[in-house]
Amino acid sequence: NPRAFLKCLAIKQILHLHRVEFLYGDFTKYLKETSPLNFDLVVASGVLYHMSHPIQLIAQLAKAAPRAYIWTHYYDKSICLAHPKLSPRFSGDTMQRYEGFECPGHRFNYLAQGSWKSFCGGPASYSHWLTQADILAACRYFGFHELTIAHESLYHIHGPSMALLASKKLP
Repeated sequence: NPRAFLKCLAIKQILHLHRVEFLYGDFTKYLKETSPLNFDLVVASGVLYHMSHPIQLIAQLAKAAPRAYIWTHYYDKSICLAHPKLSPRFSGDTMQRYEGFECPGHRFNYLAQGSWKSFCGGPASYSHWLTQADILAACRYFGFHELTIAHESLYHIHGPSMALLASKKLP
């Protein structure tokens, strides 16, 4: 969203955040090419549940920084399947695998582009939502050992969500 990016740049200027860098574009490609532990903190707010390969993103976040803030929706079968707007959009499970970690991904299909007046999803026509337990397990597997759920909303209008603080034990 270009408007959100401009807001970030304005806040950076107003608050004199000289060490902060905002980038606009495909950040997963950027993370693949960046040096390990290149950042102090990575923020992935509202992106994990839009990924078709969410485990890969968690691994890339862990490679890029010793700390991460992740705000995301997650799959809770009883809540998601009871939600009248979410339930029809889930269409089965696919095993997600990346660098030795695996768990089920719950396929979430985006509606046709023409039926939305604003951004409707990620780079593909679907994404895979992970359960909260699988997100935490993936974070641990890729090196984030200190995990704190800072905020959780089971009945968020768009599905269960949480804010997760993850950090590594550094020498």
